[in-house]
Amino acid sequence: MRLMPILAPVSAGLLLLSACAKGDHEAVVHTETASNCSAAAGGAVTATGATMREQLDTEAMSAAYFTICNGSEDAVTIDDVTTPVAGEVELHETSRDAEGRVSMHALGELTLQPGEEVVFKQGGKHAMLMDLQQQLKSGETAPLTLHFSNGDKATVEAPIMSPTEMATHKH
Repeated sequence: MRLMPILAPVSAGLLLLSACAKGDHEAVVHTETASNCSAAAGGAVTATGATMREQLDTEAMSAAYFTICNGSEDAVTIDDVTTPVAGEVELHETSRDAEGRVSMHALGELTLQPGEEVVFKQGGKHAMLMDLQQQLKSGETAPLTLHFSNGDKATVEAPIMSPTEMATHKH
């Protein structure tokens, strides 16, 4: 696990991805409907609010944010996240100690119980985009794929926003 100090200045936008919790397939669905995180028979794993932070320096890092809800009746483990715009993606969490020092650490795999919702946002959990393959320009989008331990994967198109756009974006 890597430890490094960082502040990631963004908040999330609104997109919805719905992917079936069973079967080896991928789905992309866009809507502005807010998620209702509760487990149900035939329920799906959903991600809302996917965004990526603009980064024009390919030697630097960026971050992606979203909210994921496990609407299925089974526990779901996110064991990888990929995007063609980054050579490496890790789930990280930012924290602040008693002296106010900010640090970040890799989360590794993340398991969501049925009906559980996890928010990836500034100052908390996020997907760290490293080894950028291209500039991340405001106004463009990039796919972000969540890989689950049961073989499922789900992809969402994340709008790329400048820090200013993300700070003023309404949820």
